[in-house]
Amino acid sequence: MSRLDRVLVSDKWWKDCGAVSLWGLKRDVSDHCPLIVRYDGFDWGPKPFRFNNHWLNNKDFSKLVEREWSSFQVDGRMSFVLKEKLKMLKGVLRKWNREVYGSVDSKIDALSGDIEDLDLKDEREGLSEEELLLRKDKFNQLWLLLKSKDSLEFQKSRSRWLKKGDANTGFFHACV
Repeated sequence: MSRLDRVLVSDKWWKDCGAVSLWGLKRDVSDHCPLIVRYDGFDWGPKPFRFNNHWLNNKDFSKLVEREWSSFQVDGRMSFVLKEKLKMLKGVLRKWNREVYGSVDSKIDALSGDIEDLDLKDEREGLSEEELLLRKDKFNQLWLLLKSKDSLEFQKSRSRWLKKGDANTGFFHACV
């Protein structure tokens, strides 16, 4: 970071914000670093729940939802029962998502490494029937994780597009 890369704040701002950190990002061709002032002291509230479409491709998902939904015991009006059951299901789905899809990239890397190890062993000495089945199972797991990751990224990109729109709309309409 250059001595010219600075952030200016007032004393009042510094006193009001308190828990602030400064991050210097990597510079590319410029002789200056982009700086980020990060304020960690604000409570944004609970993270909103998002349904991930790729959950529907998981063979255990519908069984989990049916089992958990029927296990919830709530009394009251139908609208209250529905709201409470959805709230409880949200917690179950968040936990399930963390267990099944949490740290997808590291799971993909681990499975790829395991498959590569089995491939190398296959080239050296061949694989037993059990190892062939294990390799096939790891390929299936890897395939499902990659499809889930792609589906999630596609879903996120679509929501961003719906929020922000197409950046080239003005250019397109000017040309037509």
